[in-house]
Amino acid sequence: MRSRIFLLFFLLLALPVMAVEARELVVEATDVVAIRPSVASQDMRLLIKFALPEALSRNSVDFACAEFDVGCRGAKGAVSLEAFQVTTAWDKASVSWAGPWKKVGGDWDDDVSAECVLPVGDGKTAYLDITDFVNVWLEEPSKNFGILVKVSEPLSGSFSRDEAQGRPRLRILY
Repeated sequence: MRSRIFLLFFLLLALPVMAVEARELVVEATDVVAIRPSVASQDMRLLIKFALPEALSRNSVDFACAEFDVGCRGAKGAVSLEAFQVTTAWDKASVSWAGPWKKVGGDWDDDVSAECVLPVGDGKTAYLDITDFVNVWLEEPSKNFGILVKVSEPLSGSFSRDEAQGRPRLRILY
């Protein structure tokens, strides 16, 4: 009898420690476009769209990270990149600095953003925690217009992206 009580006690203590292993999913971007006010301008915005798999609609997302390779230029030794949730539908073939936006340069939600700081140089990988964005897109798929990435203060500078660097990825833990 004592051994059964001990076993039951041990199992009850161990239950909170036992965890379900998270599943990981990596999704490549469906569309990637760089927009600038002019060809010579250093001011660039990167638009990235991800199509979320149907399997995610029945799960909660614990973590979602957008990953992409860039080259950074800046006088302060590092460049700060910030990502926002795009609020206007756009098409890869026709998007530009001027449109289809209500605000020149892109429409985004200022309330929530993701930020990373990268050292100056080529071949850097940006990692942006966009978990909040992905959870909104799962709740309301009609709001999935992707993300807009731009340089932010205080570490201003510029960044560039080459198609040879591969497509941006969205790493999801659920």
